[in-house]
Amino acid sequence: MRVLLVTQDFPPERGGIQTYCHELARHLHAQGHAVRVVCPDPPGAAEIDAALPFPVTRVRIKNSLLWAWVLRHLDRVVGEFRPDAILYAQWQSGVWNLLPGERASRAVAQATLVHGRELFLSVFRGLTRPFAARVLRRMDVAIPNSRAVRDLLKPLRPSGETSIVHPGVDARRFSRGNHDAVKSRLGWSGCQVVGLIARLVPRKNVAALLRAAAALRERHPGLRVLVGGEGPDGDRLRALCGELRLDDICHFAGPVAAGELADHYAALDVLVMPAVSTPTDLEGFGIVYLEAGALGVPSLAYRSGGVADAIKDRRSGILVTQGDETALQAALSDLLANEPLRRRLGIEARARASALDWSANARAIADILARCAAAKSPTRGPPDPAARTTSP
Repeated sequence: MRVLLVTQDFPPERGGIQTYCHELARHLHAQGHAVRVVCPDPPGAAEIDAALPFPVTRVRIKNSLLWAWVLRHLDRVVGEFRPDAILYAQWQSGVWNLLPGERASRAVAQATLVHGRELFLSVFRGLTRPFAARVLRRMDVAIPNSRAVRDLLKPLRPSGETSIVHPGVDARRFSRGNHDAVKSRLGWSGCQVVGLIARLVPRKNVAALLRAAAALRERHPGLRVLVGGEGPDGDRLRALCGELRLDDICHFAGPVAAGELADHYAALDVLVMPAVSTPTDLEGFGIVYLEAGALGVPSLAYRSGGVADAIKDRRSGILVTQGDETALQAALSDLLANEPLRRRLGIEARARASALDWSANARAIADILARCAAAKSPTRGPPDPAARTTSP
């Protein structure tokens, strides 16, 4: 099968969707599918593309404006590549389907991933919901990343199929983290470390983690806090850390290099990311919970958005009611005091991460696209499973 992936988020830029698209394309290719990616062209892209085994069409345009390029030029790419299916990583690029006239798109399966936040906020501002609804009604299938995001789609009434596919994780890569490397570097050997690695935005609610650390530090004198990542909320969080007098036990690591991610996760005894949902934002899933789980690190979070699909409550981590910081602090205290509980949850977290690997994610999406492509062009039929190779 020939798959054209159109995404405004792709490496070298970093983030959950960038990781998703990179791993999806890589594993689709490894499973025997012909893949081509269309995406923006930020600094450092040539170095990334040189290491990829499939072609990438780079577009010199702002990420959020990729849809404008798509309207004018996607016909040419489709004509050259002749895909069986087009997969949009964001619905915005699917505005190509809204143009009038006889288009190549009529014979090509059309699908879009749905992550959650883009259903509320986009470059179309106040027209986001109406535009999203129109685009989704022209799609053959929408692929939300969780049950919560699937429920967000219902008011938009997509006319095609809706199939949930969870994101994945490279469990083998993260399982190789060194549990002592970061602790030793920070002088924290023998301490209990909690924290997260994420883009520092209000939705991640790192402030609740800092307040929990301030409330628990006397009860748990070996407590340390590790915050990896950067973002628009970074300055506010550093200021709050000072106000709470946590500077002696809290370290802001800044952006964590890809090669050091596993070691930073491995330094944690508990990953704490109490992400919150608002009327215009949510955590659609939360790949970081899987990445930590691959190292046997249990997670503590609020029961919000799609987080309950990433963390199995009382099995791979603990979920508490959104906004209940007292419950969050009590759960964290219990986890720090109960090593057998942490170990049991960590074993389950590792098993869940192994089950939700990127190979499984790519196979599920490939099956959906193949079914849609066969329906669009019945004479083509689905791809021969025997032609696929096993993902490395």
